[in-house]
Amino acid sequence: MVSETDLEILEAYLDDELSAGEVVRLDQRLACEPALAAALQSQRSARAVRAAVFKTTEPDDASADYFAGAVLASVRRRAWNRRLVRASKIAGAVAASVVVGVMIGWVGRGRGPEAPVASSFPHPVNTDGRLVAHTPKPADGGQTYQVALTDENGNVIAVQKFSKVEDARQFADDLGQYQARRQQVEEGRPMLISDRF
Repeated sequence: MVSETDLEILEAYLDDELSAGEVVRLDQRLACEPALAAALQSQRSARAVRAAVFKTTEPDDASADYFAGAVLASVRRRAWNRRLVRASKIAGAVAASVVVGVMIGWVGRGRGPEAPVASSFPHPVNTDGRLVAHTPKPADGGQTYQVALTDENGNVIAVQKFSKVEDARQFADDLGQYQARRQQVEEGRPMLISDRF
């Protein structure tokens, strides 16, 4: 039987790592010891098998180039996908913002704060799009007086009739005061309720 030391010497012999004196001594032993010669032959055949296996697993230049190209294409594809996902997220956020804005506009259309009423007699005409009470005018035959309430577009939305011009003027004044008070509350300004203690 061959020892581990002898197997290491045989490996060194096959790798051409032995000195000239060591090669001469090993050749003499190989001639005298058939078990050592058989171990050398076994080592040579094992090396040949390993070399053949390694050669089949080692790619040629064309295969290596193809593999490298496939890896590069995969990296480029992943980078493109990342950019596409990022752009999709941004586009989705913009679209969601637009949808939310449209929905808020749709739900809130025509639902602004309640429009306070303004009086144009004796107060100035309201220019901020709120209701306006117009100067009392005599109606049919001069027996009744009308106060027309219009919206910001000038459309008449209500008509109040009075038998006396003083009542119509008082109504218009009351509407003007109501609007002024409401405007103060909306703007957060203090409101004087009474001028007496």
